[in-house]
Amino acid sequence: MRGCKESSRLASEARERRLTWRERLSLRIHVLLCGLCKTYMRQMAKMFAIARIAGDPEVRYASSVKLSPDAKERIKKKLSES
Repeated sequence: MRGCKESSRLASEARERRLTWRERLSLRIHVLLCGLCKTYMRQMAKMFAIARIAGDPEVRYASSVKLSPDAKERIKKKLSES
C-alpha cells in the first residue's frame, strides 16, 4: 500500500494524465483507509468542479484550464464561501 505522500502525488497526477490500473487501485485502497487523503481528494474534486463552472465545462485536466481574471475572482469567492 502507498503512503499519503505518494497517494497525494498520484491524486494530483490523475488530473494531468490517466493513471495505470495499478496506480488507480493502489490510490483507491489508500483513500478507503485514510481519512486525510479522502478529504484531500474531495477538496481537489470540488476545486475542479468550480473551475468547470467558472470556465469551460469540458475541463478535465489541470493543464487545460484557461481562466479569465473575472473567472479567477469568482473561484476565489466560491472557495472562500466553502
